[in-house]
Amino acid sequence: MEESGEGEGMWEIEEVGSAGGGESRRRELQGGGGGEGGSDLYVAVGKGSSSMGALSWALKHVAKPKDFVYLIHVYPEVRNIPTPLGMLPRNQVTPEQVESYMSLERSKRIQLLQPFLKLGDASKVIMDTLLIESDLIANAIVELIPVLHIRRLFMGISKSNIRAMRKGAGKSGQVLRNAPEYCQVTVISEGGEVRASTTDDYTAAAAPPPTPPTPPPETARKGDDSGGAERLDEPRSSDMAICVCFPRKFL
Repeated sequence: MEESGEGEGMWEIEEVGSAGGGESRRRELQGGGGGEGGSDLYVAVGKGSSSMGALSWALKHVAKPKDFVYLIHVYPEVRNIPTPLGMLPRNQVTPEQVESYMSLERSKRIQLLQPFLKLGDASKVIMDTLLIESDLIANAIVELIPVLHIRRLFMGISKSNIRAMRKGAGKSGQVLRNAPEYCQVTVISEGGEVRASTTDDYTAAAAPPPTPPTPPPETARKGDDSGGAERLDEPRSSDMAICVCFPRKFL
């Protein structure tokens, strides 16, 4: 995913495509428990070329045939809908107009993700895609980790953003800074792993070590402003997340 600033917003999860296990696999996903899901791989992807690099690296160095690999794609919350009268707030148009526009946008996202899915098919892995509607990209990814009990997460980053990441800023830096201890976050740039440096207020390991990485101090994890990371301890409403599943045949 490309590094950029983030705003505020609710988030929604859509699963596009069920893995080979069909309904049984979907139950594991929604349950969020450990079990077999602990060996699954998750790759955060966006429009940048670094995303393809992260997936390629994960498939080449970690994934095995028949492994489950999930693409995580976060897109901005849709607040306005185009109409003959111009852009109008979502709550001021008909449900039919909303659904028509959302279907069009969903098709665009699926088209964007097709190259990633093709690469996964060529690698003989079982690939699904999770679409998350949120204006807080790093926050959404971090909050998804305990929901799905993600243990292996891969992210791509451009060379120009590595320094910011090592300061705990940008999406990769914020995820590294706030990911739970059990989740190994690997950051890839230009075909290789990027190792995050250690500072007084930020400790993280980008490369997957033999054992889970040591988490940063709690004060740093909760939003030490010196690293430029956003706070992740703000309460969220219980009815915020909505899961919608789409069978892979719609791809």
